[in-house]
Amino acid sequence: MGNYSGANIIIQFDQPNSFFFVGDVISGNITLNLHEQEMKIHEIFMTLEGKISYTTRRIMSNGKRVTHSITDYHHVPFFSTKLFFRAFPFRKKRIHL
Repeated sequence: MGNYSGANIIIQFDQPNSFFFVGDVISGNITLNLHEQEMKIHEIFMTLEGKISYTTRRIMSNGKRVTHSITDYHHVPFFSTKLFFRAFPFRKKRIHL
């Protein structure tokens, strides 16, 4: 989000796991590829969010013995933080964040 065709952002975690637990250390690399020679960037940030997801199932009836099952999907957010990266000159080809 917030990205447009002038740049690509690739986030690669050191762990291939897409689920993390309390106390886990998350590390990896962020690669920013600029496609334009000069561009104005006001800020770069990443939002980390944690949420619990679960499903519930209920049985519905039309009153005439015809029933069907409905699965509901629930997502409950419990954590959100925004990480801002430091300002840096954009003339460099490779930038370490």
